[in-house]
Formats: sequence, structure tokens, C-alpha cells
Amino acid sequence: MIGFTVDGRDLRVRTACETASVAGNLLHARWRPWTNMLVETWLWWAGDWHVRLHRIEAPVAMTAIEGGFAIARPDDDAPTILAARRAQIRSGDDVSTIVDIGPVARQARIQRVAPNSSLIHPRALVPQLVGAIPAGETWLGAAIYAGLDDPSPAPILPISSDLKEILRTKRVAVPVHVLPLS
Repeated sequence: MIGFTVDGRDLRVRTACETASVAGNLLHARWRPWTNMLVETWLWWAGDWHVRLHRIEAPVAMTAIEGGFAIARPDDDAPTILAARRAQIRSGDDVSTIVDIGPVARQARIQRVAPNSSLIHPRALVPQLVGAIPAGETWLGAAIYAGLDDPSPAPILPISSDLKEILRTKRVAVPVHVLPLS
């Protein structure tokens, strides 16, 4: 999931979609964290990876925080890999990885989440990507992995026009329930 903050305290995430559609293994959704901000998200599987591409129209500069899959936090320090655009955690037999594959570089980090905020693990760690985005249009992309072994190399992000063509020719609308923004 991706979230946005202007002040570092109020984090806005997707709570509802304006539109959603499916084309093969590609999901597309349009949503608004604020009424004056638009996010288009494309989601698909590429081998073992879950890939997300976001086109963001932001009214002001802000910070984007995107998370991978939560993993159990052990009592001792979990082995981690942190690189400029990659965060990976190993806990017991599980591995969770997020890799920044978009055109805007984001910093990788491992986030200790509040106790009982994960439905599966009472104490959890989440690999994340954090970066500043300017006002106007920005594209962000991430590859996310969760499994038992180290992941294969992260996939390459396709050209957005390819995704739009797939949606134009093979789209199936999905009913959405629109909730009013507060």
C-alpha cells in the first residue's frame, strides 16, 4: 500500500476507488487521498513479484511512503538488507522485500509497526520505500515479494502506454463503492 503525507503526521491511503477495472492479470484503480489529488494505480503479478505502478497528480509537494508485506518481528534483530532502493527482511523462514523500480528514486527502510497493527503477526516489520514527490505529475513503481526463499531479480517496469493499451482493449469494469472523502 502507498500513503501520502504533507505534514509527516497525517498519512492518507486508499480507502475507496473512483473506478476499478481488470484486464487479464492487470488491475487498475483511480482514487483520491484528498479531493484535489488523483492517484492511478496499476497492479499485476510478474513471476514471484507483486508489481505496483502509480501515477500521481499532487497539488503540493509531499512525501510518499510505500510498504511491502508485513513479516513477524523476532525477539532478536532480524537479518535485513538495506540498499538505496531495496529493503529486505528475513525472519525465521519468511522473506519480505520491496524494490523501487520507478523513475523517481526513493530511500528504503525497515519500519517497526505498532504492536497488533498486523492481522497476522502481533509484532511486525514492514519493508518500505520513502521519498519526496513534487507538486504536479509523478510516476512511482515498486516490486514487492514475500516468500520462503530469496527472490529472483526484480522485474523491469513496463512503459505506461503499454499498460494503458492493455486496459483500453481488454478492460472489464469492476463495481466499486464510492465513499465520501472527509
